Amino acid sequence: MVELVAKGYVAQQGKIDRPCPPSLWAMGMERMMEQAATLTLPMKNHNYLRTIVYQLADQADARQEQAHRQAEVDGTQRVIRQAANPEGMSEIMRKVLAQEQGGDHGAAQKDDI
Repeated sequence: MVELVAKGYVAQQGKIDRPCPPSLWAMGMERMMEQAATLTLPMKNHNYLRTIVYQLADQADARQEQAHRQAEVDGTQRVIRQAANPEGMSEIMRKVLAQEQGGDHGAAQKDDI
């Protein structure tokens, strides 16, 4: 269990790993305890717990993503998109981008643009 919790994420085969703090593992264990009467014990491994925790982490990740997107829509989250290949940009575009990002790395002059 220590190894699973210490990773900081939960993995399930064929799915994307999800961030997972220890609190979600604790919630998963609590859910298992609530269902203890219906479980066949002892269990051979932690796969059932991992499934429960993955569902919790997936839901938490979805809520966080939704809040992030809502903040972008509301204007409370500033979105800064980096060019995928800054080397492929012209010198003028690199200067403009640096100026927009608050950098003073050879800020574009009116004559340059």
